[in-house]
Amino acid sequence: MIRPLLSLIWIGLVLSGLWGCQSLESRPAADNNRLTESRNQLRLSQLTQWQLQGKIGVTQGNQRDSAAINYWKQAQEHFEIQVSSTLLGLGATAIYGDPSYLTIEESGEPPVSSSNPQQLLAQSLGWQLPLSAMPFWIKGLPSPNAPHSWQHEGNSKNPILQQSDWVIRYDRLLPLSSSKDAPFLPHKVVMSQGNKEIKIVISEWMIQ
Repeated sequence: MIRPLLSLIWIGLVLSGLWGCQSLESRPAADNNRLTESRNQLRLSQLTQWQLQGKIGVTQGNQRDSAAINYWKQAQEHFEIQVSSTLLGLGATAIYGDPSYLTIEESGEPPVSSSNPQQLLAQSLGWQLPLSAMPFWIKGLPSPNAPHSWQHEGNSKNPILQQSDWVIRYDRLLPLSSSKDAPFLPHKVVMSQGNKEIKIVISEWMIQ
């Protein structure tokens, strides 16, 4: 049986690049306001190939799950994600496809595929998620397909994106590299709607 957490992790996202493979953990954090600067937003919109590592935490009502993102590769709309969790008993579980076709391959079980990802997620995993918007949100961009607004949270001035009844909070902004032209990327993204919350903490961005 496919576990509820997997529905969250397949959701693709976005980044490409001119800056090579970079680890950002050793760099000092930048002013979080840099995320929404027009120059930075333009650079982020140009990123369409990337790989990241990190962790994901999912809360829906009283249910809470977490897993390691061993790798998450994105090339335009195509993605390949591998996750694992000793807590959930997950082996190396692969999730791959694009917004029009999804396959989930769990160790010891036959792959499950569908040309209707939303239906597959709803029937198999019980989740309804903003699949088309999340590739933009993860890197700090609004989706071009719906109205949006930006705010800043209190004294921390952390950027908050509001779009399609979701609230997306960004923290731990770091430059992709030491280059003056490198974009600034978030290392903590929290997406919430009602009793749903998806928290992604990114330990490393790698741009090819």
